[in-house]
Amino acid sequence: DLDRAALDTSPVYPDTLQPVWILGREWSAKHDLDELREIVQSRLWFTYRRDFPAIGSSECRSDQGWGCMLRCGQMLLGSCYLDLYLSQAWRWNEESWRSVEYRNILRKFQDKK
Repeated sequence: DLDRAALDTSPVYPDTLQPVWILGREWSAKHDLDELREIVQSRLWFTYRRDFPAIGSSECRSDQGWGCMLRCGQMLLGSCYLDLYLSQAWRWNEESWRSVEYRNILRKFQDKK
């Protein structure tokens, strides 16, 4: 039997009395933990890409090592789109895929030529 705790990939939040600031608002890591998890899970997350066609003559097929600025910029822009079109109070849920606005935001970041 596999230990389910070993498979848990959810973020670990510190057990602290210090305030946590997210989206310009102060939260408590002790008392607002469920809300903090919802906020973090609702933000867009872009990671490195690999196995794409080589860029020019560089034979570079991954953006590891140089893509972090690009991905950070995409996440920042994606957060702005979420706040602008869905509101800062918006939270992702299983029905989010039905939202035309949410799908339109995701389409802006598709890897297409």
